[in-house]
Amino acid sequence: MCFRLKKINLFSENNGKTSFARVIGTILVLFYIASSIYILIVEHKISDIPTNLLILISSLYGINKLSSIFNKS
Repeated sequence: MCFRLKKINLFSENNGKTSFARVIGTILVLFYIASSIYILIVEHKISDIPTNLLILISSLYGINKLSSIFNKS
């Protein structure tokens, strides 16, 4: 019996290319969640959401969108 895995296009743009901003953003969010859980377990403190992380993720996404706009022109 052969099962086919359906490809998840979570990291792809509309044109089928993989989005660097989505991949890096996901990695950063998962790293932050893992580090927050570690700090919670080891030090029994709840960590704050760093604004620099949010700025980095949104700037990567914005740069990706701007580059797609300029590439179409």
